[in-house]
Amino acid sequence: MTNLQVSGKDNNEIVTMVLFQQKKGVYMTFEETIKQNGFGKAVVEFQERLAPDFWDGLRFEQLVEIYCACDTNDSLSQRAFNTLAEMPIDFDNWRIIYRRAPQKSDLRALALMKMAELASSLNDWKIIKRIAPEGSTLKATAHDKIVEGYKLLNFD
Repeated sequence: MTNLQVSGKDNNEIVTMVLFQQKKGVYMTFEETIKQNGFGKAVVEFQERLAPDFWDGLRFEQLVEIYCACDTNDSLSQRAFNTLAEMPIDFDNWRIIYRRAPQKSDLRALALMKMAELASSLNDWKIIKRIAPEGSTLKATAHDKIVEGYKLLNFD
């Protein structure tokens, strides 16, 4: 794949844009690629040309898109995974990540683990019990937390 570098003036500032060749003779900007293929696919296609500080301002939704657009064990998916693992994300957002992550992926397992770490209510544990794998220690723990919660509320 080849790139085309375009220079021009925008508000009296010189702007240089690297375009990605989608098809022979068809060049697209990063933004156009996002519109056509989604954010995750655009990052995969442009990964060699992204600024080093690109990762600094990403939201968790964007990181999930990148993870889902990659081959499971490439460096880009690992970077997205590791960045997500270190982000301060609350229970509800880990639940969103769990739903968006591919079945049987490391990201889905991480999301479930983080949900268990952050669970603070009876409802949180009910959600975990519903989605935890059958026969897992986590499902049993969720059941115990629910029983304990009902005892505290005197509903037993």
